[in-house]
Amino acid sequence: MHQGLVQLDRYLGFDLVSAACGLAGLFLLGNRNRYGFLLCMTASAFGIVFGALAQSLPLLLLHVILLFVNLRGFQKWQVRLA
Repeated sequence: MHQGLVQLDRYLGFDLVSAACGLAGLFLLGNRNRYGFLLCMTASAFGIVFGALAQSLPLLLLHVILLFVNLRGFQKWQVRLA
């Protein structure tokens, strides 16, 4: 247990902030709020740093791609008139 607590700061919290922003962003998108894309882009930015610190090329590439996908979603968002 103690070993696990020591590892919490291994990536300086970038992993935790990325996860929190990603979940909050998805919650906003689920509620049809455009700003969820911005939170997801923030999550991807922290994920890019996390991927670099973890020296994981697949994780790094994933977050770079997600950053651009969310940027595209934010730009293409249209308010639906009901």
